[in-house]
Amino acid sequence: MIALSQFNSLSKDEAAGLLAPCVAIPAWGEILVSLRPFASRHALLQVARKAMANWGEDELNAALSAHPRIGEKPTGSQAHAALSRQEQSSVTARMSGSRRPCGRAMPATKPALAGCF
Repeated sequence: MIALSQFNSLSKDEAAGLLAPCVAIPAWGEILVSLRPFASRHALLQVARKAMANWGEDELNAALSAHPRIGEKPTGSQAHAALSRQEQSSVTARMSGSRRPCGRAMPATKPALAGCF
């Protein structure tokens, strides 16, 4: 993670590259990059949320397709896999013993959630 001041000072390509693994929708990152500099983290998050407001099914599917399914371990060394490992490690630490029941339940719910996760 970098400081907001560093993000604000990155070149357009560097900033877009930093955002790409977060959400696999290039237009979302382009909006954030074009509206820099941000005065605060809160301002950045407001713009990020607003940029997500008009996502349709295609955009959501694109964003979700770049991430492992719930309960699956991220594979590879790409930036999005590294981010997923970081996210899941914090959840795993909080869940401890409850993770196994969730992992066993996921295959049973897969048909009902087809296309969602």
